Amino acid sequence: MPFPLLAPTLSDVSDASPPPYGIEVSWSANLAYRVTSSLSPGSYRVYYVQNESGPPYNGTDAGSGTLPSPVEAGTATTFILDNLQPAAPAPDTPQLLSAGALNQSVALTWSAVSEATAYQVYWGITSIDENSSDVGDVTTFTVTGLANDATYLFAVSALQEPVYHVSVTSLDNTQNRNESDFSPGGHAGYRTERGRSPVEHVECESGHHDCVSRSPGQGVFHCHGGLRRRLGGRSPGAA
Repeated sequence: MPFPLLAPTLSDVSDASPPPYGIEVSWSANLAYRVTSSLSPGSYRVYYVQNESGPPYNGTDAGSGTLPSPVEAGTATTFILDNLQPAAPAPDTPQLLSAGALNQSVALTWSAVSEATAYQVYWGITSIDENSSDVGDVTTFTVTGLANDATYLFAVSALQEPVYHVSVTSLDNTQNRNESDFSPGGHAGYRTERGRSPVEHVECESGHHDCVSRSPGQGVFHCHGGLRRRLGGRSPGAA
């Protein structure tokens, strides 16, 4: 039986604006004679699966579902898993807990989502899709560079990272095609968006940023000096 390979190296070869998604898998050759023989070489198999570390590596989505694991790689030491379909169980939708109006900025706070690996903040005047920022795995973020005397829309979504786990085996050139144990796994992930919060309407006005609650529990704020935060008038966010 051939000895196991070292862990493969995984490189993202997805389009600049995926889909499609792709992973290039490369590994060091197994130098056992029954694998490297030029007269009768052995071969390699690439195993993969999403969101599960370790065997049995029973993925099914490569090649848009036409290349289930394992994939025969022949004598090559590089193989591209293309047209992948990354997916993960949808996390809960985060909820904006506060949107504090400041001078030319708004401080946002939202609820943590246990399945999320990061969050995306959206804002704009006529649409929340005018601007967005991947803010990482945090639950607070201050949007700056806003114009005073303007009402902005805000929303936040949870991002999740489906992860591919990949292992490679070698097979010798005997009649039985003895297969090595799994190599240590390599992994690569893609962020996907799940669950956008309801939209928050916030108005910034010039001059001051001293806001205190006027009607606790009702989302109505009075701001000294003319700055105002309005929590009424939420509209559903895009899914």
